[in-house]
Amino acid sequence: MKTIRIIIFALLGLFAIQAHAQYSVGINIAPSFPISRYSGDMNTSLVGVNLKINKHVDDYLRFSLGAGYHIIPFKSLNVGGVQTEVSDVNLMVIPVTLGSQFFFGGTKWRPYISLDVGYVLTTQNKLINEDKIINRNNFIVAPALGINYVLNDNLALNIGARNNVIIYQFRDIEDSNEAFQLLAIEMGINYKF
Repeated sequence: MKTIRIIIFALLGLFAIQAHAQYSVGINIAPSFPISRYSGDMNTSLVGVNLKINKHVDDYLRFSLGAGYHIIPFKSLNVGGVQTEVSDVNLMVIPVTLGSQFFFGGTKWRPYISLDVGYVLTTQNKLINEDKIINRNNFIVAPALGINYVLNDNLALNIGARNNVIIYQFRDIEDSNEAFQLLAIEMGINYKF
């Protein structure tokens, strides 16, 4: 938790360096689903959202501080080599990241690539008896690509795909670092002020 606070304050200091720089806020709904590591009867997450505060360096580069929240429900879950099958489980993924976006040309359609890094809290919550297992903060790398459609000087629509690669740390086995990938389809708005 202390590390997350240090990262947040460092980013806020970076944002304050240029008083004349432009800022924006991005809000996206982000339905997501696991694409690796887990097997079982998993459902697409309809509860997914992320928020980013962006500092625009110029028309092509921006830095961001982001946070998200995703819930992935499972009717049954089997984590190979780690635990036996469990039923009625929610996997909650809460990332806090620093990142950058690079935009390519265009005035109306603005394609971009981005890369975020940071920490993510993952929680498994069993629905029947409400047992809760909270894992350590895990490292996350999240490359993305997408496109903004500019409506006016202050407002743009966003659509993109983000691959959240989480180095997931299981508490019940040794040598437990594994890559878990959560693909999120983002749809939302960016408001520049």
